[in-house]
Amino acid sequence: MTDASINAPMIELRDVSFTFEGETEPTLHQLDLKLHAGEWINIVGANGSGKTTLSHMLHPILQAQLLGALHGRILFQENEASSLSKEKSATYVGIVLQSADVTFVQEIVEHELAFGPENMRISTIEISDRIDEVLRQVGMEGARYRRIDELSGGQKQRIAIASMLMMQPKVLVLDDVTASLDADATKQLVETLHDLHQAGHTIVTTSSRLEDRVIEHASRLIVIDDGEIVEDGSVNDVLTCKRELLIRSGCMLEDASIQYLKLEDQSTIMNRILFNDINNLDNLEMEQHPLLKVEGLSYCYPSKGVKSETQSTESYVFNDINLMINPHDLIAIMGANGSGKTTLGKILGGLIRPKRGMIFTKNNDLATMPIHEITRVVGYIFQDPEHQFVTDRVIEECIFGLKMRLGLQPWDASPPELLAQGEAMLKRVGLWEHREKYPYTLSSGEKRLLSMASIMILEPAILVLDEPTAGQDYKQAGRLIALCDAYRKEGKAVLMITHDHQMVRKWGMRVLNLTNKWS
Repeated sequence: MTDASINAPMIELRDVSFTFEGETEPTLHQLDLKLHAGEWINIVGANGSGKTTLSHMLHPILQAQLLGALHGRILFQENEASSLSKEKSATYVGIVLQSADVTFVQEIVEHELAFGPENMRISTIEISDRIDEVLRQVGMEGARYRRIDELSGGQKQRIAIASMLMMQPKVLVLDDVTASLDADATKQLVETLHDLHQAGHTIVTTSSRLEDRVIEHASRLIVIDDGEIVEDGSVNDVLTCKRELLIRSGCMLEDASIQYLKLEDQSTIMNRILFNDINNLDNLEMEQHPLLKVEGLSYCYPSKGVKSETQSTESYVFNDINLMINPHDLIAIMGANGSGKTTLGKILGGLIRPKRGMIFTKNNDLATMPIHEITRVVGYIFQDPEHQFVTDRVIEECIFGLKMRLGLQPWDASPPELLAQGEAMLKRVGLWEHREKYPYTLSSGEKRLLSMASIMILEPAILVLDEPTAGQDYKQAGRLIALCDAYRKEGKAVLMITHDHQMVRKWGMRVLNLTNKWS
């Protein structure tokens, strides 16, 4: 390597534009950007602004996998991406994506972490030492032998970060990775990144919202809007110059100094919130005709060679939950990563059967009903919208459930009356203009809207949404919750699994705190 390449920017974009296959307008417009060794750059922009596409451009392998037309040059210490081997690329840039699940290739945490270094022919002893170190760095020391599919969304994100750290890359790119983490996990992650930055790593973080903990350490703040870099400078300078744009685009609330609430609204909003321990809800005021009543609900993941009925309560994700869900409820299920929030949501949605307890709806036990009947009572919306997409057009995705109820096959022509219902729902959620698009080409916020539309059109009595505002800017998050609020006003109920304290406070949700006391 020449002296010139050693002193060159770690990554440089020269007049880079990118247009996805099938699109006429570019997602990125003539970007010029230099990332120097030892910098911590935070890129902020609203949903659909091009952040994720830009983060892919910073990784030589992912860049080549994007389907579309790339114009301009992207250099890695003056080397073209095509000139770098996969091994060199993996140790030069490490990336963690918004959805951790798409990166996993193994079932067990230890095997996942070892996968990359094993392909680099690193010794078994060194791999084992690295596993211990990276798990410590991300606060998952006890997860080495756990199954990945038993981890919470936030825990999976931490394992994805650990997997990247196993390769010891020079440049770390993290695309909105704090979105699914609770406050403690976010604090720990930022502290880890700070230590890595101090040790000489170059770090790039992206986010849809300004994250106080991140910008406290970042050396540069870049604002991207509609595929263009509109500001690039020190954090203080950018916040001063682009404050109005950041507020208008939903990356920043108008007053971020007092927990994102206007002073005169604080007491009013806080008085509307009911904080309760979900494991002890006997004293809540109940309506006479609840939509759902949960009694003595318990769940533990099966242990190999151990019968579920013989497992002790210490191994339970949660134990003896009692809960009443009434018409017009807008409920936030909150708690730390790993406390069982997603597991509870999947049980209510019929995707997992409880080990003990009853879930009553109109005197019927939901836990014993077939899944097609459960979907009339509870509609479950996944944390990752892609997990429930099954068609190749937005309009067909929206009405897929209605077709199934009529006994139609996916390839059968959709009846006009169903298409009319789909049209009305897509207009309601603001996706009508995208009706002919392939669902996977939508932005992250649009994907969430589509997943909501495909469930809301079935009109279940209760909606359960897993982290619907994760990775969403404030404007998009408000749009999602407004749809939920309108839905529950129709006499239904909405349960939202979330870490989004700002939105919970703003909308005055009833908060149920799930605490794991048995693990």
